[in-house]
Amino acid sequence: MNRFLLLGLSSLLLLVGAGVWWLRSPAQNPAQDPAQEAHDEQSTALQRTAFQRQDLPLQAADSAQEAAVQTNAALVLEWNDKGLQALEDQNPELAVAAFEAALELEPNHETLLSNLANAFVAMAVAMQEQGDLAGAKMTLEGAIKRSPRSAGPYYWLGHLHMRNGDRDRAKEILEAALAAGVEHAAVLRMLADIAAVEGDLDTSVTFMDRALLLSPTDADLLDRAAQLRAERKMFRTFLTDATAHFDSRYDPQDQSMVAALGDLNRDLEAAWQEVVGVLGVQPQDRLLVIWLDAESYRWQAPAWSAALFDGRVRIVIEDYEREQNAIRRTLRHELTHAVLHTIGTELPTWLHEGLAQSVEGRDPQAAIASLPSNGPQQQLTELIGNWTSWTDRARVEEAYAYALSFCHWLRLEYGQSVMASLFLNLNGRTLEEAWSVTFGMSIAASDLAFRAYLKTL
Repeated sequence: MNRFLLLGLSSLLLLVGAGVWWLRSPAQNPAQDPAQEAHDEQSTALQRTAFQRQDLPLQAADSAQEAAVQTNAALVLEWNDKGLQALEDQNPELAVAAFEAALELEPNHETLLSNLANAFVAMAVAMQEQGDLAGAKMTLEGAIKRSPRSAGPYYWLGHLHMRNGDRDRAKEILEAALAAGVEHAAVLRMLADIAAVEGDLDTSVTFMDRALLLSPTDADLLDRAAQLRAERKMFRTFLTDATAHFDSRYDPQDQSMVAALGDLNRDLEAAWQEVVGVLGVQPQDRLLVIWLDAESYRWQAPAWSAALFDGRVRIVIEDYEREQNAIRRTLRHELTHAVLHTIGTELPTWLHEGLAQSVEGRDPQAAIASLPSNGPQQQLTELIGNWTSWTDRARVEEAYAYALSFCHWLRLEYGQSVMASLFLNLNGRTLEEAWSVTFGMSIAASDLAFRAYLKTL
């Protein structure tokens, strides 16, 4: 960098779906950690909410050469401003072109490369929203080549591979970030979560500790670190039994669990075959299933939940002989969530929970009967986000009944295999586009048709 170019950029805020990225110029403090992706189904719409730019005075030119340098620096600042404004206007393609133009004048400038990486991330997120997953991957891979020390492209490429059920590839990408010297709390947090999903809680806690060194006051990181440490303590003596698709973890001191383990593993594989048969999707990654007694489980889930999927499946077992049918239903429910989290497109919670209950075998007629005669009070668009944070039991019950009733009606109207068609149609399309291709109408129109159906009952 020539000594006359003094480019001062404050933090660029990128709020993309479940992550908030503070990407700073190299001269500033290390980046703060973004919020980790929750298991809700928020959209990944890009919102760039703020940026600041500080011009530092350039030295007075005392020669033609220095005047040319000043002109060059002014052009770089102008192109950089155009790129920032394009991000503000949610036009990542224009932002990429502007930062590339600036880099032609000032090659390898780290702040410009970081800004270019941010623009590539924004472009990739937009591609993902449009269903172009292959294009999003290529864009992020290109961003890593252009700016190998920027955290954003590594994080979102890892995120994208996780959404496509390729955990091994996601881990490779995040480990490559660390090898390139990218020490960022978000990258470390994702690696910690992957290690937890794989059952390696020692490695998970180690990554979380490194993340906390970078962001020691982040409440979300502190909560997650405390949970992982508690799990490591509780699961330290657990053993693992491998099946065709699962790593089945249990407490060898629990004699009733040990006695039931063979049946539980057979139930697991049978539930898996039912789920992939309905959804038409079969992920390749192995899934960790943890069998717990009720006392151990209560601290990990809301009171109204019977089980939980957070990248792992945790199931409560008290008396297998008495609970066998309920356990099988629960397995189908939670494995549905597991499969739906690997299709690449983030699905709304109502679709997740509606399908999970439908595959589980819950009675749709009872759900329909529980709804008001003029239809659910909540709107379908309200049934997104993380339902585990809801404390109003009546609201939760209606949401589950609404989701189950709606998904049951769809399969009744269009055939039991229609969801497999929907997920096939997601290839290269947004959810709304795939929905229209599959059902011949928008999601909103489908909801209106469903409410009209309820009034005929």
